[in-house]
Amino acid sequence: MDTYVADSPLYRSSPTERRHDLDALYRRVTQTGRQAGYLLLDCLEDRSELSESQLSPFVRRAEERADEGLPISEFLDAHLRIIDVVQQTLLEQLHPVAPGLVAAALAHLRSEGRRLVRAVGTAYQREYVTVHARDAETATDVALGLVHGRPVEETAERVGVRLAASYVTLAVAIGDTPAEVRADDLGRRIGTRRKLRHATELLHGGLGEHVLVAMTDSRGHVLLPVTSQGPAPGELEETLDRLADALGTTVIASWEDACARTDLPAASRRADRLLDVALPTREHGLVRRSDHLLELQLTVSTEASGPLRTMLDSVAREHGLLETLRVFVDQDLNRTRTARTLGVHPNTVDNRLTRVEALTGLDVRTSRGLMLVGAALLTRDADAGRARRG
Repeated sequence: MDTYVADSPLYRSSPTERRHDLDALYRRVTQTGRQAGYLLLDCLEDRSELSESQLSPFVRRAEERADEGLPISEFLDAHLRIIDVVQQTLLEQLHPVAPGLVAAALAHLRSEGRRLVRAVGTAYQREYVTVHARDAETATDVALGLVHGRPVEETAERVGVRLAASYVTLAVAIGDTPAEVRADDLGRRIGTRRKLRHATELLHGGLGEHVLVAMTDSRGHVLLPVTSQGPAPGELEETLDRLADALGTTVIASWEDACARTDLPAASRRADRLLDVALPTREHGLVRRSDHLLELQLTVSTEASGPLRTMLDSVAREHGLLETLRVFVDQDLNRTRTARTLGVHPNTVDNRLTRVEALTGLDVRTSRGLMLVGAALLTRDADAGRARRG
């Protein structure tokens, strides 16, 4: 693994702090290497050939890496290094007649073999991705079609998706994983695809194989078929917890009640809006409409939305004012708790609130001022949620 990381253009070219999550890489590749190494040694000992059942785990991992977009040259090079280790171990243990000559020849052969594999593998990947991207149809296409109101019956039949009469709609946002944060552009794309594949597997495992996942980035939709057994919010919350733990990041989902397939586009938009208003203040878990009725009402677009949107612009331009105002409202107008949360003296809180009043004409300690400031904050939060969705 050390020589692979040192030689690989994918990992060597990036600063340490921006590489993939190398700990996860080491765990994954060394597990494959150990398993492959023992299989090769067993075959040498028994003079046998690898069977399909022995090869199946490696075939599955190859499919997963291809789906994530890992360059095939990197994947094959890692496997060639496994063979290197086995060959070198055999040379050291068997002591051939001319160990130096044989070792040098094998080392050159391995080096040139890797060079060849990288060249043909890169060409193969370029052509394969071009062709495969045009022809692939998956359950994700069915889910995306339902969310956007496109006919999906024929596609569903081709890919083996059984459509339900009605679905519960979730709008889901998954935070960046450690691998995405530390990666370069290529590594981030691989990390995102790996995250989405893992998330889809966990959602199917927790909620059933007929769940449809319409996520092509870190935000999207999940469609839960309505059956006599559910889905139940409690079961969904447990699945979201497991998903967050497995991915090492935040997962938040908004719930929209069951509707017919033809109504899914409108349900998806409503779920998106609920998620927009919840994202600035919620980091994890299941969001229900009843939890955010005030925010949804106050962020409806009207002739007042423009003035509310810009009401606190002058406050936001001065360091610490907007944060103080937000914490003061969140702490139910308690200056002592606000000061403790911000790590400042209570008099500093008073001075900042006085400055807010001077800039806006609003005294948040009055009922009318509090309502206007609350509405302005909620409008800014909803804008931030929509911007995050893109």
